[in-house]
Amino acid sequence: MIVLALTFAPRNALAQGGAQQNAEQPASPDTNQTKINQPLPATPTVTPTVTPADSAASVVLTPIRDEQGVMTAAVPAAWNQVAQGEWRIAGAPAGRILSASPNQGNFATNWDTPGIALYYSTSLPAAMDPEDLLGVFDYAGTCQEGGRGTLGPGPRSVTYQIWQNCGGTGTAAAVLVIAPPAREYYAVVEVYLAGVDDLRALGPILRSVQFGPQGSATAGGNAASGGTGGDAGGNTAAAPAATLPPPTPLPETTPAPTPAPVLATVATDRLNLRSGPSTSVPRLTVVTRGMQLTVTGQTGNCAWLRVTAPDGQQGWVSGDPQFVTLGAQCEAIPAVSQ
Repeated sequence: MIVLALTFAPRNALAQGGAQQNAEQPASPDTNQTKINQPLPATPTVTPTVTPADSAASVVLTPIRDEQGVMTAAVPAAWNQVAQGEWRIAGAPAGRILSASPNQGNFATNWDTPGIALYYSTSLPAAMDPEDLLGVFDYAGTCQEGGRGTLGPGPRSVTYQIWQNCGGTGTAAAVLVIAPPAREYYAVVEVYLAGVDDLRALGPILRSVQFGPQGSATAGGNAASGGTGGDAGGNTAAAPAATLPPPTPLPETTPAPTPAPVLATVATDRLNLRSGPSTSVPRLTVVTRGMQLTVTGQTGNCAWLRVTAPDGQQGWVSGDPQFVTLGAQCEAIPAVSQ
C-alpha cells in the first residue's frame, strides 16, 4: 500500500476497437485517455538509462520521446514498452499521446500496472479551459479523490488531480494539465503508481517531462545553421517549452481512517421513528426490537437520536436506554438541531 494513498486495482474492462471501458460503470466517452483507449503497444523500446542529478541514487530512469519530438520524459527502466498515436476526444482528433509502462496491454486495461501517458494538443486551448480538460480525465466512478489544486508559481499554469485506491488495488494516479502563458498548446501528464518504487520515482519523472512545438528551436544549437541541436537525420530537436516543477503540494500522508458509524440497537418490541426530536411531531414508521440504527446526531444529551434505519428511512427516536442500546458514549455523537 502506497503511503501517498494513490492506488490501482485490476478492473474488468471491455476492449472493443482499441477502446477499454470499465465494466462496473457506464460507458465513458471515447476520450482516448489512459485506461479508456490506450494505443496498441509497439515493439518494446529500450534506450540508455539516465539518472537525474537531483533524484535518489536508487531511482534509475530511461528517456522516452515521441516521433514528432514534442513530448519527452524519463521513466523507470522497467517501463520499457513504449506506444504512441493519435489522441481523440469524443471521436474527434485532439492531438498526440505517448505512453510507457512495463506491459502496455495490462496498462491499458488494469489498474495494477504502473506507467505514464503524455498528451499534447494545439487545438484544445481554443475549445476548453485547463479545468475542463482536467475533467476529461475523471475516474470518480473507479477511484477515490485524493486532492485537486494548482502548482506554482511558475512560467506556466499546472492544474492537478490525484486519484486514490483506483479499483481498490492501492494504485494511485496523478493527472496534471499544463498550459503555457500564451496557451499555444495544452499538455497532460498521467502517472500511475502501483508500488513504493513508483512513488519514489514520481518527483524525478515529473521534473523530466518536457513539451514543445516541433522545430521551434534546438535543444543545444542553432536551427538555421544546422548546429548540434539536430538529430542524426538533420532535423532539429524540440525546444523544451514547459518543464514541470516538483509536485510539492501533492499529498504525502495517508488520510486518517473514517471512524466507524455509531449504532443504536432497538431494545423494545416497537419504537416510533419520528420526523423530529419530539413526541408531538408525526410518526414516520415503526422500528422493531433488534434493529440496528445508524446514529448521525443527537440532541438533549442523547435524549433524542437522529438515525437512519436499515431501509434508508431517516428520522428521530428516543435515546432513553429502556428503548435503545447506544454503541458509543454520547460525547462521541455530534449535537444537532434537526
